[in-house]
Amino acid sequence: MANPDMNLSVELSMVISASTSQSYNKAEVVKLLTTGADINFQDANRNFNTPLHLAIQRRNIELIKVLLDFKPSQKISNMNGERPRDFAMNLNHFDIVKLLDAHRETSKVLQSGVDHHHTFDNDSGVSLEPQSDYKLKKPTFYVSTRVEYILSISKIDPYFKRTSFDTEALKEIYAKLDENVSLRPLLKITKEIRNLEIYYLFDQENDELSSCNVNELTGTIFIYGPRNVAAISATLAHRILHYTLNHINDNDCKPYRRKQAEKMFKFKKIVTVYKRKIENLNPIMQHVFDFPEDLWDAELIACVPYILAFYHDDLPTLHTIIQHHQDLFDFYYGVVLKDIDDYLVRENLKRFKARPVEGSSFGKAKSYDPYKLERMDEKYGSNYRHNKRNNQDLERICVIL
Repeated sequence: MANPDMNLSVELSMVISASTSQSYNKAEVVKLLTTGADINFQDANRNFNTPLHLAIQRRNIELIKVLLDFKPSQKISNMNGERPRDFAMNLNHFDIVKLLDAHRETSKVLQSGVDHHHTFDNDSGVSLEPQSDYKLKKPTFYVSTRVEYILSISKIDPYFKRTSFDTEALKEIYAKLDENVSLRPLLKITKEIRNLEIYYLFDQENDELSSCNVNELTGTIFIYGPRNVAAISATLAHRILHYTLNHINDNDCKPYRRKQAEKMFKFKKIVTVYKRKIENLNPIMQHVFDFPEDLWDAELIACVPYILAFYHDDLPTLHTIIQHHQDLFDFYYGVVLKDIDDYLVRENLKRFKARPVEGSSFGKAKSYDPYKLERMDEKYGSNYRHNKRNNQDLERICVIL
């Protein structure tokens, strides 16, 4: 395995040699890089961050300016593929985001040779001009059909100023969830929940973790928090699982209240073990025991997708948590996900069997009784009407792609 300091030292030496024209000598650059560090250099760079990423992490504005003069930020990425701007945004360092935007716009002007005057804040040197449109950028992630659907039921609250980043952030949040096979079923089942809407209230002044409220009567989920992909993804995954299980319970499938003795015994064993280990629980799971005992099972299991989403880019930490809570994760993988998949298959079977057909084939839409189609649209949804496969395709229809 490569030494994480090796690539860093090479690039740092280049920065030092290039920064002499900026009246920074080697000692000053090293001092800037290490000022305020509360962890050693190797630990700080365990994700193979570049010097610019480390400077952003430590909010060292002076060093960031030096490094930006050395190399354009849009051409730099760490081993996780994060650009400096995205890295700063995920850390909620919005002053640095503005600085990076200002530097990028200035670089464009210098390259084009056009005289363009920026308005700068006297204290921070940050451009006060509006950010460039994200729509002009090439997406760095793939948006699947599952993501397209949940995007269609997601809205930005109008009371908060909407920027082009908000729409792009939603795509990234959903793409991150969709990348994780253990979270993907949560996106699948949103299609089965009627009248579901998700509202996002992004607040760039809020540095805390996101929170969530649910209106069960209107089928609305409100998520409030910073423009932080990890925090929002975790809260969303946690809430969608709750909503999913409520929806399944309403349809006579109770994954948390199984009558089978074996599963109920395993549930009680998990809760008992975690109650005994409460003093040593991961802080993220600590809040589980603030709830009444009859809600422990639901809250406990809902922590799993929260953790999977929150630590999606920190695999060592995620692996450690899973090792310490293996029984909980096993239950999520072996019981909860299976219940969700079983429900989806069962719903597709219902639609298949209830569909009115002439003879042994689906035929064309005009062969159906319009009145019956309308009634079944109300009961089962209209997605199945667009499928013109014959009866031999039942198995393929029921497979959750």
